[in-house]
Amino acid sequence: MKNSVINYLILCIGSIIMGLGVAVAIHGGHGTDPLATFWEGLSIKLPITVGQANFLVSILLIIISIFIDRKQLNIGTIINPLVAGFSTDLFLIIFNSSNFLLPELMQSIIGVILLGIGVGTYTASNLGKGAYDAVTFSLCRKLKLSFYKVRMIFDLFFLIAGYALGGKIGIATIFAVLCLGAIIQNTNKWITTMITSLKQSIIH
Repeated sequence: MKNSVINYLILCIGSIIMGLGVAVAIHGGHGTDPLATFWEGLSIKLPITVGQANFLVSILLIIISIFIDRKQLNIGTIINPLVAGFSTDLFLIIFNSSNFLLPELMQSIIGVILLGIGVGTYTASNLGKGAYDAVTFSLCRKLKLSFYKVRMIFDLFFLIAGYALGGKIGIATIFAVLCLGAIIQNTNKWITTMITSLKQSIIH
């Protein structure tokens, strides 16, 4: 039971950090990660918020994941977009009503880093991956490719689509394409090790 509580906490904390990262990056105005750029583009073209765009895209990707590798899906696949989407909208409201002390470009870069840490954290919960990450991890297994390579290909696709819809791209977006996969992968390994150690200490 305690182990389950730890996993759910990791899932929710990671999802909240994701929402914070997206909001900080968007507020910076120098681009965010490619998928968030796609969400932003959808929110411009459709009467929906960035968080709602996140959830709609997640539903589509979940359907795709079912056909590729449904083992990647679990309760976390639903909880993650709900918590991350709500957190994104909440933090955007907070940041839009306050003045940030950090330079805008630094905000966007920090936002991307936070997003990567958030994804790496929640995926370590082993309660199912978010829709985008489920598709990515599934293809990694099917094609025997590294997460970094598959993520970069998908990021480029959503970057082009998001830009076409009106989403902002900038230096932080390029940073995300080049570095986000590595940030997620390293964070995931570190958090997974931490969870294992924590569970062993609880058992003993």
